[in-house]
Amino acid sequence: MKKWLTLSIVSLALASSASAQTPQMIKRGNVLSWSASSGHNGSMKIVSVDGAFFEVEQSNDHNRAAGIVRLYGAVVENGHRIVLINVGQWKEVWEGEVSRNEISGKLAAGSSSYTFRITSFREPVAETVSTAPFVSGRTLKWSSDAAGGQNGSLYVVATKGSTFLLEQRNQQNASAGITKLEGEIKDGMVYIYNRKWNETWVGTFSRGSVSGKINNRYSFRISE
Repeated sequence: MKKWLTLSIVSLALASSASAQTPQMIKRGNVLSWSASSGHNGSMKIVSVDGAFFEVEQSNDHNRAAGIVRLYGAVVENGHRIVLINVGQWKEVWEGEVSRNEISGKLAAGSSSYTFRITSFREPVAETVSTAPFVSGRTLKWSSDAAGGQNGSLYVVATKGSTFLLEQRNQQNASAGITKLEGEIKDGMVYIYNRKWNETWVGTFSRGSVSGKINNRYSFRISE
């Protein structure tokens, strides 16, 4: 408890010198993605912003029973760093550097320390970009030749401009549950990012399906 109080005091001291230059990604209503080296990940919704101070509602895909957790944050060092404090059950302090659409740094939880990463989608491009076949509410099929052959389903959670969110299920690894993926259409190519397993899927759309390579190594195909 003494160590936690010390960390809180240090964080509040940093917050007292907070800068009004709030990063673009710290904007009320924005939903961000987070992951930590502990193996956990989920989303963070910015629910309020007051100058350089903000509040976040965090969900953890690996601990849904915990529900929504409130974190309190501040932008410091002229907008180059953020501090997030979880004053609830887990007593955490997140401190990270801001770099355009990403925040990365250290997460102190009691006597343990992890690295973390918070990201946001890039702003939609001005022109209309088709995300077909990735249309909100649609369930697609996927397969790859990784690990002797993998396949399953992809549910399109949402689309925004040239970006989209997916929930992946693997029939060969049902115990893994749902894996969150992020995708975008860029320069006529399809890019899908699996942050959990450090995968980048790059493919092209042709005749109703997307085909390409995972990490420039394994072949994959996505179809309706």
